Amino acid sequence: MNELSYSTIMFRNVISKEYLDIDLKNLNEVTTHFLNEVKHYDLNENGPLILTINQLMKNEKVNITIYSSINNISSLHDSFEFQSYLYIDQMLHNQLRPLNYEEDIKKGLEDIERFAKENQLQRISPYYFILNDVNGFKWIDIKVKVMEY
Repeated sequence: MNELSYSTIMFRNVISKEYLDIDLKNLNEVTTHFLNEVKHYDLNENGPLILTINQLMKNEKVNITIYSSINNISSLHDSFEFQSYLYIDQMLHNQLRPLNYEEDIKKGLEDIERFAKENQLQRISPYYFILNDVNGFKWIDIKVKVMEY
C-alpha cells in the first residue's frame, strides 16, 4: 500500500463496455469475451485491462465495466463506449502480485479501507483493478479515488 502519496490513472483512447448481472465466478469469461471483441474489431489494445465493480448484489452478481486503451481508433465499433482520456487523480493505490487471488485482493482492499479510515478519507469512486502483464510478469494495481471528510 502506497501510504506516501496519491496515485493517478491516466490513459488515452479508451474503450469500455459495461456488463450487467455477472456472476463473480464468470469474471474470467467476461474479460475473455471483451478481449476477443477488441481483437475481432482490430482495435489493438495498448496497455493494461482495467475493471471496475460498480455494483455488488446480495446474490453475488455484479455489474462491471471493463476498459482498455487502444491504438486503432479508426475501426471503433458501437458495441464499445469511447473516451479520449481516462484521467482520475487523488487515488489510494495498492499493488499486488497475488498468489491466491481471492485472499490477496481481499487483503489489498482491507488495507486501503483501513488507511482511508485512519486518515479520514472517504471513497468516492468504484475500485479500479488494473491487470498488468509485462513479459509474463503479472500484477494488479488496485486504485480508488478519495477525498477528506
